[in-house]
Amino acid sequence: ASMSDSSFKKIKDLQEESNRQTYEMVEKLNAFFTKKGIDIQFDAKEVQDRLAINLFRERHIAQAIRIAVFEKEASDIGRAKLLNKIFSGKEVKAAIDDTAGLENEIRGNLLKAGGAAFVPEDPKAFLSLEQVMELIIDAGGIPCYPVLLDFGDENYTDYEGDKEKLLETLKSKNVFSIELIPGRNKFHILKEFVKYFNDNSFV
Repeated sequence: ASMSDSSFKKIKDLQEESNRQTYEMVEKLNAFFTKKGIDIQFDAKEVQDRLAINLFRERHIAQAIRIAVFEKEASDIGRAKLLNKIFSGKEVKAAIDDTAGLENEIRGNLLKAGGAAFVPEDPKAFLSLEQVMELIIDAGGIPCYPVLLDFGDENYTDYEGDKEKLLETLKSKNVFSIELIPGRNKFHILKEFVKYFNDNSFV
């Protein structure tokens, strides 16, 4: 993407504000592990350089924790015990070979609200919808709304449950492109939805 200097500066400022939050999370995590007698420590910059590109998020921290647990314990039982200790006695629910499941549990137990390493997001790390659209257009992109649709179970978010209302809302915001992930939607719902928006001049 090629964008103006002012847009590029906004992106860099956003990244720095966002990364400041995750660096604080790593500090809190290290203090928590020390207090619990868990022999795992992280250098935030090293984790960012190893697992992330520009934007360092909590999912990268969760990945680093899972990798550290697997390096420290060779057996599934040992890994489960260490995770239970990290979760303050709460038993791990995911299978040890379920990478995504384990990392989601790590995020839920340590990095989300109420977790030992949780740090609230700073409002400065967000832009308005209008500012985001300006950046996308300046970079040569097309503003596009990602639609969850029905999660595959015919239940919708409140925002997307009424496609006529969604259409008018998107048009009012000058968004004329939508994105779907068909594999997680019921086909008849997907087909009806796509046809409706296509008939109304959406990409």
